[in-house]
Amino acid sequence: MKKYLLEINNLTIEFSKDKSFLDYFYKNSKNTLRAVDNLNLSISRGEILGLVGESGSGKSSLIKALVGINKIKEGKVLYLGKEINYSKRNIKKFLSKKFQVVFQDPYSSLNPAMTIFSALKEVVKFHNNKMDSHNIKEKVISLLSMVGFSKDLMYRKPKSLSGGQRQRVGIARALAVEPEILLLDEPVTALDVSIQAQILNLLKELNIQLNLTMIFVAHELPVIDFMCEKVAVMHLGRIVEFGNKKEIFNNPKDPYTIKLIQSIPKLPY
Repeated sequence: MKKYLLEINNLTIEFSKDKSFLDYFYKNSKNTLRAVDNLNLSISRGEILGLVGESGSGKSSLIKALVGINKIKEGKVLYLGKEINYSKRNIKKFLSKKFQVVFQDPYSSLNPAMTIFSALKEVVKFHNNKMDSHNIKEKVISLLSMVGFSKDLMYRKPKSLSGGQRQRVGIARALAVEPEILLLDEPVTALDVSIQAQILNLLKELNIQLNLTMIFVAHELPVIDFMCEKVAVMHLGRIVEFGNKKEIFNNPKDPYTIKLIQSIPKLPY
């Protein structure tokens, strides 16, 4: 029996909904919004799994649940076959070593008052408390080199960097923890097209170099097509189609998947 790195079984996430004026007149109106509904998903080590769907489909809600931000109402998340206990006292440290998130907007996730070196040094030092200052600096330089970021820029602050440079720093900071799974929440959506290509190529290189498992969240199908071999199509909190990229793109079964693929812009010739 195949052992997956990560398994998500029957996962449900709900949020409380503010009542409108009319809700008080209808007894059957629901007080909750189901963002993720009985979702099942599995991923093997070293895979890049694409999670695609329009805004509001539940993609980011799922990512936040994996790192303990969103509360799970029902279901289980298993790491190497063992259930993750999200209510455990020291669970945050465990989660930070297993999962790291790279967000859409790199600037908002960086401290504007800190230099790039200081921001990365803080992460490396926290997770390697026996490492001396010289080795910490070498580790930071190594991380920046790994993501193609010049060490000449490491004493700059985020404001003086381009969007692509900031995203490289965001990736380096995630890698500083040496995570098992990288959760990429629309990491290139805010970037120019030429910079998008550079970041996507970097992520593919890191996947091969580190055998790094990734869940890549996006709503742009061409990006998913380039990055991923397996694709999960998400709609209204559910996985409506899952499988090999070629099967889904060439022979989609679900009406929602068909509409998504038909919406890809065609170049006029």
